[in-house]
Amino acid sequence: MEHRCDRRVDRQVSVAILMDCRAPIKATTQNISCGGLYLKTEVATAFKKNALVNVALAVGEQFVTFPALVLRCQENAAALMFVEPAASRRQAVMDLVASATEAKEARPQRLARTASA
Repeated sequence: MEHRCDRRVDRQVSVAILMDCRAPIKATTQNISCGGLYLKTEVATAFKKNALVNVALAVGEQFVTFPALVLRCQENAAALMFVEPAASRRQAVMDLVASATEAKEARPQRLARTASA
């Protein structure tokens, strides 16, 4: 069983997986944390456990690239752990996680205001 140091939040973000000089693999995160992410690809992909890949993560209008290790893999999904991201890259992921957490916490408040109106 893997040990997680950071809390994961449900967040769908477009990513591209770069591995072995192949064309980028399009995917979407299912959840993300400061330490890694779980993603699903559009097509079946041959991820290999313990392989190193690069993840290009959409942050606003830009892509930020992280080296990552494949922890678990299935036909069209994989769990990846970031490999020592630089401080600026880590901050970009922290911002994504924080915005997802804020949106989740704000949703019940909006629903309560709508119900009382």
